[in-house]
This record gives sequence, structure tokens and C-alpha cells, in this order.
Amino acid sequence: MLNRIILRNKETFNRYNTFRKSVFSELAPQESELILNLLPWLLSVNHPNCPGYIPDMDKDFRVYNVENEPEIRLKEPAFKRKFDIKEKRSLLKRRADHYLIQGLYTIGSVGTVSQTSSSDCDIWVCYDRQDFDKAAWRQLNQKINLIKDWLDLNTKMPIFFFISEVKDIRNSQFGSLNEESSG
Repeated sequence: MLNRIILRNKETFNRYNTFRKSVFSELAPQESELILNLLPWLLSVNHPNCPGYIPDMDKDFRVYNVENEPEIRLKEPAFKRKFDIKEKRSLLKRRADHYLIQGLYTIGSVGTVSQTSSSDCDIWVCYDRQDFDKAAWRQLNQKINLIKDWLDLNTKMPIFFFISEVKDIRNSQFGSLNEESSG
């Protein structure tokens, strides 16, 4: 019984998520492409031609299951052309040793009836603190800031990142309420 309820809820969530993505794509085609497809790819590759490149990384970051996302795989050749990457093979090869970004989530009005041409896009970058040492944490922040700088130059929509620890999310702790936050 419980498994049936969980499966039904997951299917409902996936339909709603697909609907929100389609609304976002319709209202902001360029921004939705960069945020929904290019962003997870950029976070998961570390190539010198790409925004977010960090030369001295010991281990790469990888957004959970990014290498199995059909739309991202389909668009990867265009992403590589965009950044003049000549390698034929996918840059999303799963490596045994990496820092896992457990999820990327748009929050707020994006893809809802309240989205307007002046809406911003808030993104949760979810990670498990236990999987990151101090150096990895600094590099994740550095990578996100480098990607954000590039996005700021290449999108009309303001984009804000919130690095969110999964334990805090499970405990409904989303940041302070007196400033721009995910709270």
C-alpha cells in the first residue's frame, strides 16, 4: 500500500515538474535552456573552455544522474561547440571518485502562473556536507560563482544560487527570512 502511494506521488510530482519546465521554456526559451540543461552540464564538467573551470581540482563535481538525462546528452554536442571543445567523447563520463551534487532545483515563480518577464530564478544546489571537505566546499562555491558570472553576462533573467545542505532541507531549515534567501 505504502509503495503504491509513493509511486503515485512520484508520478504526480514528475508530471507537475514536466509541466513547469514546459511553462518556463515557453516564457523564457533562452534562459530555460541555459538553466535546465546547460547548468547541470557545466557543474558536472571541468574543462578549460567552460565557465566554472577550476584548474587544480582533485575530484570533479557531478550532478546526480546527469549522464543519464536524455535531453542533456542530446544537447551536449551543441554545448561543446558553444565552448569550442573538440573532444568527440562525452564529458559526462561517470567517474568513481567525484563530489556529488544531489540535486538542482528551481524554486519560486519560475514555471508557475506568477512568472513574469521580470522574474528572477532561484536555484538550490543540494549537497551532503558529509561528502565534502573544506577544499571541496570552497571549490564548489568558486565553480558556482564562475558559472553565475557567465550566466549574468548571457541571460536577461537574474539568477541566484543557494547552496543547500540536504540535512537542513530535511529539517525544513531554508535560511533566514530577513534577506534574499531560500527561506
